Amino acid sequence: MSLDQPSSIPAPTRSTFVTVVASIFIAIAGFATLISLLQALMFTFMFPEGQFPPAGDAKGMEQMPAFFRFMIQNMQWFFVMFWSISILTLISAIGLLLRKNWARLVFVGLMALGILWNLGGILLQEYMMSSFPQGPAHGPRDVDAGFETMMTVMRFAMGVFAIAMSLLFAWIIKRLVSRSIRAEFNAL
Repeated sequence: MSLDQPSSIPAPTRSTFVTVVASIFIAIAGFATLISLLQALMFTFMFPEGQFPPAGDAKGMEQMPAFFRFMIQNMQWFFVMFWSISILTLISAIGLLLRKNWARLVFVGLMALGILWNLGGILLQEYMMSSFPQGPAHGPRDVDAGFETMMTVMRFAMGVFAIAMSLLFAWIIKRLVSRSIRAEFNAL
């Protein structure tokens, strides 16, 4: 076969699904990486000794739930974790766009982590919301009723959002592990 003749082997088709998912997540992860880096810089410059909360502002910490205290006292590690996940998502989304099989597998893992994060967030939300005080002891009844309504609406909206995101991530996983998508990645 000469170089002038076209090959009889058809070029593998690239699905629109993978291209769209990769492009969307490149944009989201790129923005998240930038924002998390800016947050870490802001935190570092505002609290140069790593003292957060500042010693004088620590009153009331003992009344906070244990997990919330842990988060506040280890804030810098949450920035590092979020930045690391953002970078990993960006790299795997670029790899997904380039149809690298390792990126598909990493991306599936990140989507599964996202499902766990969202569903765990519902449980954490219930734990955190139930630990808030119900309102002033001698306050008007209207305030208590309004506060309770607001908390119920917030719980519902956040729960619906978390479940919707989990279903979206599960659908992306299902599509990425489908036979046609796997064949597309293995053909390139």
